[in-house]
Amino acid sequence: MKHHTEQLKLMNPELEQMSKELSEKKNYWKLMDNYKTKKEELKAFIQTEFRKWRKQLRTVETKVLEQI
Repeated sequence: MKHHTEQLKLMNPELEQMSKELSEKKNYWKLMDNYKTKKEELKAFIQTEFRKWRKQLRTVETKVLEQI
């Protein structure tokens, strides 16, 4: 617990600076746009990976069914 308290003390100046930056509307919207962009990129990446995984699974299923 003590270790975490020390870490928080070290992070406090950074958090205060971030809070000040976010309180300005232009910074808030800039960061929000950045967040939304990253979120959409991650969503697209996950969908692409899921499609690849699903295609591989269908291939394996087909092979197994052919062996039966």
